Amino acid sequence: MNESAPIPTESRISALDGFRGLAILMVTVYRFAEVSLTSDVVGNLPSKLFFLGASGVDFFFVLSGFLITGILLDAKGRSGSYFGRFYYRRSLRIFPLYFAMLFVFFVALPLSFGDTEIIRQVRGNPIHLWMYTMNLQMAWLNDFCYGPFNHFWSLAVEEQYYLVWPVIVFGMKSQALLRLCTMSLVILAMARIGFSFAELGSVAEKVFTLFRLDGLLLGSVAAIMIREMPTWQRHITTYRWTGAIMLLLFAATLPLGSNDYTIRFTIVSGVAVALLLATLASGPTSWEKRLLDNPPMRSLGKYSYAMYMFQLPMIPLFSPWVSPDLLTQQIGSPILGGVVYVALMFFMTYAFAIVSWYGFEMWCLKLRHLWASPTATTATNLTDHSLDTTSVVTSTVSAPKFSSRTRREEDVVTHTE
Repeated sequence: MNESAPIPTESRISALDGFRGLAILMVTVYRFAEVSLTSDVVGNLPSKLFFLGASGVDFFFVLSGFLITGILLDAKGRSGSYFGRFYYRRSLRIFPLYFAMLFVFFVALPLSFGDTEIIRQVRGNPIHLWMYTMNLQMAWLNDFCYGPFNHFWSLAVEEQYYLVWPVIVFGMKSQALLRLCTMSLVILAMARIGFSFAELGSVAEKVFTLFRLDGLLLGSVAAIMIREMPTWQRHITTYRWTGAIMLLLFAATLPLGSNDYTIRFTIVSGVAVALLLATLASGPTSWEKRLLDNPPMRSLGKYSYAMYMFQLPMIPLFSPWVSPDLLTQQIGSPILGGVVYVALMFFMTYAFAIVSWYGFEMWCLKLRHLWASPTATTATNLTDHSLDTTSVVTSTVSAPKFSSRTRREEDVVTHTE
């Protein structure tokens, strides 16, 4: 049965909130299972299954590339400040919570309590955290040297992407941009795999910006494709088969663990972009929509940015009261203790993210009206959705298939984040 359906013209495509929710679910479960349901507790193969969750970062990258490229392509056809508006709205979403966290941990807490255990775990130069370059120092030193802030490497990759990509999109036509994305994807992936095979740096291959562009580039390709290929929605079966094949290839790499020469990064990005396209092209009763477009997934997507930011620092911060060892002692089973730990920390992270949204982030976003939206030209609709925001918003694209309307943009971007 053909389940394809036109892209909806409402101001939100809620399934994309769910896509982000799936990404944060994967990452958060992985984060806490990594320290509680280890191979010593559950066995080698089951512990590797939790490693699947680390791939949620690649899902974030794909969604970010798709949305950011879409925003930028559509902005080229409108009046107003292309660069100013983009950077203003991105900064408004990303910077307040990020720099507030750095201020609390690196300024407020040391001034109040002196040198804390969390700060002592940071061996890298903190200036790189403030400058979004910590992934570059990690790559140079080949060391995960930022302790509870190691996961910020992905935020640094995205911020560097935001800095450069608008200039590239502005200066190139869509077809040339598509060729650039495709060629860069192949060349950079091969370079990373060769780097890994030569064992030149086990950390650098994971965090260096040019080595982690697979998802961002594939997401960009998807954004260009749906604007330049009017028949893209007819290929839902192709997207599904591509995703299934990529998923099988990914499963085949699991026994290799970290010895897969990083090919897993490209494969997972392929799974993510196939799921994204299939979700956008499918009808409301499709399994993709049932998986992603439901209240729990949408809620996780709404609070995903703060959840991602909070999860790793929470491990040492709450360790005196909540830890796998303490729960194992109380429950009597390391497996059950690990499961309870993952569940408890997950819901604590979720709760703190809700507080962060309503107590801080939401109020910062109210400043977005200071940069008024230019009136959109009449065009076809596709949804513009930022990676770490709560809104999925309508964006204009020039494919002559769907109905026309004025663009409404409430977005603000970030990921992983």
